Amino acid sequence: MFFVKKVLLLPFLQISSGHHQVADAIAAYLKKADPFMQCKTVDLFHYTSKRLEKMTSALYLWAIKMLPDFYSKIYIRNAYLNDKPDQSFLFYEKLFLKSMKKLLSEENPDIVICTHCLPSYLLNVLKNNGEFTGFVVNSYTDFFINTVWGIKNIDLHIVPSVTHKRFLVEKQIDAARVIVTGIPVHPTFIGQVPDRKRRATFNILITGGNLGVGSIGDLCGKLIPSQKMKYFVLCGKNKTLFQKLKKLASPSVVPLEYIESREQMNRLYDEMDLVVTKPGGVTISECLVKKLPIILLRALPGQEEINEAFLRENKLVLELPSGLMIKSMEEEIIAFLENDHLRNQHRETVTAFLEKYEDFNRVVEYLYKR
Repeated sequence: MFFVKKVLLLPFLQISSGHHQVADAIAAYLKKADPFMQCKTVDLFHYTSKRLEKMTSALYLWAIKMLPDFYSKIYIRNAYLNDKPDQSFLFYEKLFLKSMKKLLSEENPDIVICTHCLPSYLLNVLKNNGEFTGFVVNSYTDFFINTVWGIKNIDLHIVPSVTHKRFLVEKQIDAARVIVTGIPVHPTFIGQVPDRKRRATFNILITGGNLGVGSIGDLCGKLIPSQKMKYFVLCGKNKTLFQKLKKLASPSVVPLEYIESREQMNRLYDEMDLVVTKPGGVTISECLVKKLPIILLRALPGQEEINEAFLRENKLVLELPSGLMIKSMEEEIIAFLENDHLRNQHRETVTAFLEKYEDFNRVVEYLYKR
């Protein structure tokens, strides 16, 4: 059977993020279908200017930590509420369009898959101008579609939910070009979900994402040893947090360094009863497919705040008293995990949401038939 020879996957920035994880997940599905498939991942910013990309990554991390309210307002106003049709971002075009043309000329891909809005926007411009005729796919990595994404000239849209499919159809996108798979997670996490039964000691995973940023440090500083709870804290690349928790030498608090192996991460998920995390698209999606109850940490400004609103609206996360006071949080978690009715009710809600997903192999089949 004929299949495309080369796929170019385009995340953005070098910092560890959902854009890269989704690109890896899609590449894994494609390579599974055809081991000889050439899948290449390129960060257009790094390709354009390594120095500028490094500076921008550092500036982003500084902004979300030091100026969270300012960053949030700027992001939401410009990339979420500013929903004008066919709007142009001339600054992005001036900075990256030439590099995108050069990259496409060098790689000559059969298919380009965008896991970030900026490459998608640039490709949408090139296709609109007749400067690129290849097949372009958008794979959205949050629970909303921001206004930078290219839409009209994109050939296939991989969306997080039926809500987002409806959003695109309302923008005159053919429904046949929109496939609801959820935010793609690596095939390692897809499969049988363990039957989590009530037990004497509950395992709770706390994670702030690969970078270990956000309110995870504040929360971990308040953890109280409990006979009913054992906390596994995934510190990511936050070595300071790891060392701080390690010095506690508490049998109820187990710090974990960055886990690179997906197989190991999958085994860890299977041992957990509940996850406390920030509303990043990929981590949340992994927990959903594992049917793990989720409690949200404080969202990072911008994308995660919008994700949080979607997750709460669809009852995909547990609601706890605001502020995450540790005593009340522990009491709420124990009350939930010891109540079979509440656990089953929440699991049914998540299952109903997941049942609307199509198998990601349908995307693979679609690309075969293109």
